[in-house]
Amino acid sequence: IVALLCGESSGLVAGNLPISRGSVGLSNEEGFHQAEGQGWSYVGGNGGHDDDQRDVLPMRFVSWNRTQTTIGTTFTISPDSQESRGQIPLETLEEKSKRELEWIVRNTERILGPEAPAIGTMSKTMIKITTVLMAAWSRRAVKREGSRAPHVVERFLQRLIKEQDHGNQLVTINTSLYNKVLDAWANSNEEGSAERNEQILMRMEQMFLQDENECVKPDVSSYNAVIKAYVKNGNRYMAATKAASIIQRMENQLDTMGVSPNRRSYNLLLYAFANSNLEDAASHAEDILHRMWARYQD
Repeated sequence: IVALLCGESSGLVAGNLPISRGSVGLSNEEGFHQAEGQGWSYVGGNGGHDDDQRDVLPMRFVSWNRTQTTIGTTFTISPDSQESRGQIPLETLEEKSKRELEWIVRNTERILGPEAPAIGTMSKTMIKITTVLMAAWSRRAVKREGSRAPHVVERFLQRLIKEQDHGNQLVTINTSLYNKVLDAWANSNEEGSAERNEQILMRMEQMFLQDENECVKPDVSSYNAVIKAYVKNGNRYMAATKAASIIQRMENQLDTMGVSPNRRSYNLLLYAFANSNLEDAASHAEDILHRMWARYQD
C-alpha cells in the first residue's frame, strides 16, 4: 500500500476559499488509471533537468498486443510503434497504474507536505505540476467510495491562492483552476458534495460581480459541474428542483454573468427529471425540450 498523510489545515480562510480539513490516505486499490489521453510518469534521475522538471512530463499511454484479462480489453500495437522496435518495455495496466499513483503521491507530498517550498517561491514547473495534480485528483474522486480527493484539490487551489497573495507573479488564479475543484466535488460521492460545489460557485459569482475579478468569472462548465453534483449526489427530488433552479439562475443572470445553459446543462436537467419521483416530471421534461428547441431556432 502506498500511503501519504497530507496533514491538516488550520481551517482558516485564505483567499476567501475555506481550506478543507482532514488527512488523506492513498492505497494502490485506488490506482489512478486513464484508458486514453494523457497520464503521468516519473522520469528516473535528473537526466540533465533540474529537480522540478524530472517528475513532470506528461506522456501518452501506449498500447500493446496483450489481452488484459482483469480489464477485459484488448490493445493492439502498430508496426512502427516504439514498443515494436523494442525501445519501450511493455507493462501491464496494473503496473502503469501503480507507477502513476506513486507519481501522484510523491508530487502531492512535495507541494503540500512538510518539505513544500516556502509560500511565494513556487517555480513555474512546480505550478504546472500542481495544475496537473489537481486534474488527476479530480478524476480520482470517481474511483473509490469515500475518496478524499476533492479536499486535496481544494488544498492545491488554496496553495496557489497563497502563492498569488504573496506576490508570486507566475500564478494566476482563474476559472479553470476553480473548475477543477468543482469537477472534483461533482465526481465525489461524499455527503454534502453538491452543497459544497454550489458554495464555491456562489463565491466565484461574488468575486466577479462584487470584486470585479474577471479571471474567476464562472463559465458554463462551472454551472454544469454544480448541476452534475446535484444530479449525482442529491436525492431524486432535490436533484430535479436544484438543477432547474440553477439553470433558471443562469437564464435570469444572462445580462450580468453572460453565461447561458448549453445542451449539456439541459440534458443533465432532463436526466434529473427522468429519475425524479415528481408527479409532473414528464410535463417538466417536455417543457425543457420545447425551451431547447426554441433556443435552437433563435
